[in-house]
Amino acid sequence: MNIFFIILIVFIGLIGLLFLLKLVSNLFQKPIERSVEYILRNMLKIKEANYDNEYEEFISIPINDKYYEGIRKFCIQLYEHGSYANDASESEKKIFEEYLLELKSRL
Repeated sequence: MNIFFIILIVFIGLIGLLFLLKLVSNLFQKPIERSVEYILRNMLKIKEANYDNEYEEFISIPINDKYYEGIRKFCIQLYEHGSYANDASESEKKIFEEYLLELKSRL
């Protein structure tokens, strides 16, 4: 019985280590191109509090386009504050909605 728990702990540790390595490698990636659809889709995840692997990638990897990178950095700030619905200020929500409208107009 003890060997089972040791194997389980080692397995969980390896998964955690792989996850950390993936996060660290994302920090050192070069900026990449992103579509308007990609940015818009991930911004909407903030409103829905639906954070998935794609969203983690969105906030982890810089974007080549300076305007889109500014939006990404703003999204990081909102994400760090907590829940969009409960923790974002009115001015942050206004800026967020303006970004959404601008991106939708680019589709």
